[in-house]
Amino acid sequence: MSGSGANARDEWGAWILHDGKGCPVRPGTIVEVVSEDGFGFTRRYVACASGGEYSSWNWKHYPTLMRVLRYRVKKPDGMKILEASLSVGSPSRVNDPVASATRPVGSHRPDRAGGTDDPEA
Repeated sequence: MSGSGANARDEWGAWILHDGKGCPVRPGTIVEVVSEDGFGFTRRYVACASGGEYSSWNWKHYPTLMRVLRYRVKKPDGMKILEASLSVGSPSRVNDPVASATRPVGSHRPDRAGGTDDPEA
């Protein structure tokens, strides 16, 4: 389900209390959910949100359906990679394409033999 340790915490967003007014996430989103049945028993599980009017996200169908009390969203792999790269430190400007593009015309380019911008030289 959610695992343990720092890796499991990094994999999921923060817990959010649900207000019962329908599905707050896009269909296809992976969520970990705590829901309650008509007898007051709670259940924690991972699901793929499908939304729709007739679902546990909409509390007007309780107790026929369970009601979602809280949820958290699984972070996409791209988000985990981005967060990891931002936590390492500031990016290096060595290979910055913007800095290279703003070099004045006719400036010395040490990457070419002869140090000139003339392709014929």
